[in-house]
Order: sequence, then structure tokens, then C-alpha cells
Amino acid sequence: MNYQKIYEDFISARKLSGKPGGYSESHHIVPKSIGGTDSKDNLIDLSARDHVFAHLLLAKIHGGPMFYAYWMMVSGCASYRARRNGELVRVPSHLVAIAKRKRSETMSATRSGENHHFYGINRSEEVRKKISVSLKNKYQDGYVCPTKGRVASDEERMAMSLRMKKRFNDGMAHPMLGKTHTPEARAKISAAQTGELHRNYGKPLSREHAENIGLAQIGIKNHAADMRIMKFSNKKIGEFIGYRSEFIRKYGLCKANIGRLVNGSQKQHKGWFFDGVAE
Repeated sequence: MNYQKIYEDFISARKLSGKPGGYSESHHIVPKSIGGTDSKDNLIDLSARDHVFAHLLLAKIHGGPMFYAYWMMVSGCASYRARRNGELVRVPSHLVAIAKRKRSETMSATRSGENHHFYGINRSEEVRKKISVSLKNKYQDGYVCPTKGRVASDEERMAMSLRMKKRFNDGMAHPMLGKTHTPEARAKISAAQTGELHRNYGKPLSREHAENIGLAQIGIKNHAADMRIMKFSNKKIGEFIGYRSEFIRKYGLCKANIGRLVNGSQKQHKGWFFDGVAE
């Protein structure tokens, strides 16, 4: 299909019909990302619905970054602006799905590895401090993260789990595998999560939550009460045979992650693997 001709005919028809009545948006006929300018000849006023359609055609014609622009149109930005100004714009779900997939493919191809604008660049201490101050001021002024308090649905959690399992099965290693935080980093993490800074500060557990935690730590689920002799191995450190609680204390490991190693829901933790219960 000749999307270029469809786009040209569409723009010509809208030029003849003149500025739409009611709410309208300014559209670059030739996008600035591919050489367009802000001149009057390159601008046209379109309704919100027509503006979305124009970006769909541009994405079909040019692909790549144009799908990112189209995704920004259909991800809520255009419909929100239109609704705020008294016009309703609905985008079919299959077009939203296509835009999301194409945007993901484009960003993966253009912003991964050496193509990422920060690849091989370490921010200076001065820049890091500026970013820190900027974010602190932003939150002090009342900014709230859009995902705060949001709980992922079971479908989203399952999809994330499957994606991560596939990546690890394909050979991906956790960036902290075999590494430990320096004492300075550990102190900073502790200071950032102590007292009022802790996300659960001032939030007492409900009775039901407390009972669930208690049930989850009864018997062999509790590392301190599990008296089975276990085997753990690490390619760099060697083998450990003994109680789980001793193992956790000796190597300073996370008891929750070791618990997941024992029940089989996690493969390794800091290079350690669970080899089973000793005979």
C-alpha cells in the first residue's frame, strides 16, 4: 500500500477544508526529525483525531523513530489533551498494541549497548550531585511517582516472571552476581532506608498480615528452626555442609533468598547453589 500517497492526499484534503472548528493541534507536515521546519508552509492545523491518523501514516511511511512519535500520540497524550478541550478521541486497541510493539523494537535497536547515549560514559561527581539535588527538590515540591502505590496484576507479574526466566535461561547474569557492596555503599543504603525514610515507617502491620508472616516462618520454613543438614556450593568459594542458619550467618547472605533456593523457586544467590539435603 502506498502510504506516502495516502498521506499526501490526506494533507491536501485538510488544506482545502481549512482549519477545523473547535479544538485543533498544529502538525508538522514534514516531521522535524527528518528535516522539517517550523515555517508556515510546513504547518497545518488538524483535529485531534486527524492528528493521530497523520502520525500513524508517518509511522507506516518512515518507520523507526516515527513509531515512537505515534506511540506518544496513542499512549494517552493526544486523547488526554483532546478530552481536556472537549473532544473525545478513541484509538483502537490493536493500533495501540502495534504502536507499543514497534516502539519497543525501535528503542531496543537504537538505544541498546553502544547505541545508548550514555554507553561508556560515567557521570562526574558534580553531575551526580546536581541530579540528586534536582530530584530532592522535585519531591519536596510535592511530586509523586506515577507508579507509587500501584500493584501489578497477576497477569503482569506472570509476564515479567516469564521474561526474566527466559533471559536467565539464555545466559543473562545478574549484574551483582559475585559482587558485594563496599562498606561505604552499604552505609549509604542503610542511611537511605532508616527511620522515616523507610517505606513502611509508621505503617503498622495488620493482624492478618502479621499472622501470614508467622505462618510463613513456622517449622522448616524458618531458617533458624530448620535443623536439616544441607549442602550448598559456590564455584569460587567451595562447598558448605551444615545448618541453613549457620550458612546464612557465615557468608552474610539474605535469608529470604536462601529460603527460595531451598524451596526451588530461585536457582542461585550470590553464586551459591543449593545441592540438596545431606543424607
